[in-house]
Amino acid sequence: MPATFVADLQASVDAIGSAQGAHESSRETGVGSTALIAKLVRDGMKEVNYLDAIVRNKYTGNADKLRAWDSASRIERAPVRQDSTPKPAPTPAAK
Repeated sequence: MPATFVADLQASVDAIGSAQGAHESSRETGVGSTALIAKLVRDGMKEVNYLDAIVRNKYTGNADKLRAWDSASRIERAPVRQDSTPKPAPTPAAK
């Protein structure tokens, strides 16, 4: 074995620990960002609701502006699907 075997092995272990720490830190940042995105989306939807009332009051007589607002403020949502799994039949109550 080379004379630097122990030192090389320790350097490799340290490098693995450093990479693992960087990966964990990155993962934690990603989780935090996901939570922040959800909050920002909720806040944005609330603001659109406020603006919708203002725009509809301000431009009641201007159909072109209202159509433009409707187009601009349209919020895409994921489709809501009904649960297709069969539900078990209710059991009769014991007497």
